[in-house]
Amino acid sequence: VCFNTTLSGTDKSTDFIVLGLSKTGDSILLLQKYVYENRQFHNTDVSEYSTSDIDKYLSADATESDSYRSKLPEAIRNCLVKTTIGSYSYSSKTTLSLSRDIFLMSYTEVGFSDNSTLANEGNSYLDVLAVAAGTTNSSSRKAAIESGGSVGWWLRSPESVSTVRRVSNDGSGCLIIHASDISSDIYVRPILSVIPATLVDDSISTPTVIGPPPYQSTIKESDSLIINTVENESVYNDMVAAGEIKENELYL
Repeated sequence: VCFNTTLSGTDKSTDFIVLGLSKTGDSILLLQKYVYENRQFHNTDVSEYSTSDIDKYLSADATESDSYRSKLPEAIRNCLVKTTIGSYSYSSKTTLSLSRDIFLMSYTEVGFSDNSTLANEGNSYLDVLAVAAGTTNSSSRKAAIESGGSVGWWLRSPESVSTVRRVSNDGSGCLIIHASDISSDIYVRPILSVIPATLVDDSISTPTVIGPPPYQSTIKESDSLIINTVENESVYNDMVAAGEIKENELYL
């Protein structure tokens, strides 16, 4: 799906890959197709995602001008909903349950399963990445900057108290790197968690997120209530314009 953002510095269309349901089934996850920007995980060699600079940056309010959220359109910000993600902590030796609506992918979510310590960080989306990339091998993890050229990208998964994992430039594996590393080829590639009822305009070649429908609770004082099913919001709006909406009936 696509929607205009100012992530590139100007207002332009940005592509997101629809990964599908979150592990807890309460949201749909959208992964940015291209990496966003070169940024360090934390200002010191500490791998704790829940207190990292990168998590604070992605979670920051839209009123903070430098935040990732501030560069998203209001329509998509209104669709964001928090979901529960797993994040292993080497300081507590356990997998933490974090509530986030913008976050980094994990080691298991990109399709690796050879590290039992990180087993509870989420389900694999490798098959979806493969479809999006048009390939069936590990190169489906590969990400690029929009202007071209493959680069590495951060995961939220630690390898030790001071080191974090990141996807290699060719997507074949995960490299271990210090949290404070600011290498020019390590980028941020966020996931957005949106409500399942998000309305998407798929009448064009690049489906565009419009926003969530306006849910309202309606109480009718009547012994009987006529409920009409309307195909979509556009049809309902046409009915309103034509004066076809009846005051004592409910439209879904």
